[in-house]
Amino acid sequence: MNIQIHRGFTIIELMIAVSLLGVMLTIAVPSFSSVLKQNRLASQTNSILSSLNYARGQTINQNQNVIVQPITAGTNWSGGWKVRVNGTDIQFFEGITNASLASSAATITYQSDGSLSAVGNITLTLTPNDCPTGDNDVRVITITLSGQSSSATAVCT
Repeated sequence: MNIQIHRGFTIIELMIAVSLLGVMLTIAVPSFSSVLKQNRLASQTNSILSSLNYARGQTINQNQNVIVQPITAGTNWSGGWKVRVNGTDIQFFEGITNASLASSAATITYQSDGSLSAVGNITLTLTPNDCPTGDNDVRVITITLSGQSSSATAVCT
């Protein structure tokens, strides 16, 4: 008599494994979307900071005032922004997606020494479109009178 040993899984074992996988995915997907949102915000914040540092560096390189302003007039920077020297656009930056970017000033002017020509600090506020009240999803970029920029988180309202 020849005894055959079958290897593999039974249908019940496979159904249990698929059920457990479904439960684990149900728990993991909301957390993953939160991680994606945080990474998107961090990337957008870094892009803004990079463009501000670029503009400040150009003031020192060219020994002239450099202006950073939204592509469309006003204080809504969501559609993108540009860097200008002597009325000439030298760099364009893409707009922000899935968020709004507002500024406390219509333009940011760096003087030839890298400092701001403003009366006080300038803030840029990056608010995601899906910002539940109480979440720390808002990013506030502050540019000091010396021209240095930094970012911090704030609470959605």
